[in-house]
Amino acid sequence: MRPTRCILLASLLITPGCHQDDGAAPLAEKEISRGEQSEPAEIPSQGSTRLAGNLPEGWTETEVIEVDLPRTAQVAARLGAKITRLKNVIYKVDGERFQLNTILCPDEGNARRIAAALLVIHGGVDCRCLRQGNVVYEFVCQDLRMVERAYRDLGMTAATVNYDVAFQVAPLEEADPMLWNRLFNACMKKQEAEIEALLPSFRFGNRLRVRLLGQGSEESRYQFDPNAKETFSLADAEVLSHVFAEVPRSLGVPRVNVRVQVSSTGFFTSESTRQHQQLVVATTFWPCGDEQIVRLREQIITGRTSPDERLQRLLDWFADSGNIRYDGTVVGSRYGVAKVLQQRFGHCWDYSDLFITLARAADIPCRQVYGWLYGQSGHVWVEVLTAKGWRAIDPTAGMGCDSRYIPLFVSEDGRVDFVYTTMPNITVIGRP
Repeated sequence: MRPTRCILLASLLITPGCHQDDGAAPLAEKEISRGEQSEPAEIPSQGSTRLAGNLPEGWTETEVIEVDLPRTAQVAARLGAKITRLKNVIYKVDGERFQLNTILCPDEGNARRIAAALLVIHGGVDCRCLRQGNVVYEFVCQDLRMVERAYRDLGMTAATVNYDVAFQVAPLEEADPMLWNRLFNACMKKQEAEIEALLPSFRFGNRLRVRLLGQGSEESRYQFDPNAKETFSLADAEVLSHVFAEVPRSLGVPRVNVRVQVSSTGFFTSESTRQHQQLVVATTFWPCGDEQIVRLREQIITGRTSPDERLQRLLDWFADSGNIRYDGTVVGSRYGVAKVLQQRFGHCWDYSDLFITLARAADIPCRQVYGWLYGQSGHVWVEVLTAKGWRAIDPTAGMGCDSRYIPLFVSEDGRVDFVYTTMPNITVIGRP
């Protein structure tokens, strides 16, 4: 499933009687009475001076709305918690409208209830609602890419969500990529005839490579059944290779039960000691030296010299459905870069393969990540090695990864050494 790029929501923190602005969430009334309140409670600045007037380039504050006490009480009642003060600030960011709502609560307990209610309103998209102590911030705009930019430009740290994930996989040595998802579905539905027909296209193994870290700085904790007999560190200890002595089979497919506790911090950059040269080479799946790739790379990044500029141009190219569209009858497809360029469509694995190929051609080091998008489906995305470390980005969405992304496996050459044999059971075990 393709992650939603734009979400249109009318915030509960806006007063009644408002008007529409370019199809975005409604604005608050300009003239608002504060009732009997003479001095509003002070709202912390989140540790960033930028919101106190020192705005980054491209940002202009256009309106500040102090919501009066009666309407604040109405909002508090609808959200099921106490609110001390409510403020809406509207910005123009390079001409686009962005709104930041700030809710001050009397204590952390009430702030948690406000954040939980807003999370439901925003469809479980954690990055649209940030709690820091007894203050809750709500991000209101159409485009999630603008939310990501707000976190980065305003010096804010997105929430960390902790997950418990239980699933089953078959270790792989080699497979037909276009049949990968078919085998997963056949195993999940226990379709014996389909599995038997697919088995000749798969060569199974006895090892799994998993990530040391989730999305952030916290180590993931894995448990395997059967237990691994040996474990090796790879990629400067960022990847762990688990080797199994014997893996039990069902319907001819080996099965390893995996349980992992993994953390995901939205838009986080993880420190790394990896070497640039290891992550820009061509591979079978990522032909970054191909003549067609080199020409397309030049078209996309012409005039852009810095890595950040080149990366943003690539993301913008993928975000434009006129260049490549999310389509195709084969769910979980991996057509290969050449075919994707020819047909100009694919799914998340195709987007990731093409992005990595173009990025490596532009001397941007990167690798592929496999996991799940919470509340949606299995997913494939990318990590780019920047000067600050690994930055997780999703070419399918044309933006960075928020805390719904649950990374489990990684590949630096495009080879995949597992195939899911069950749907995962994903439980949120910790949220701010």
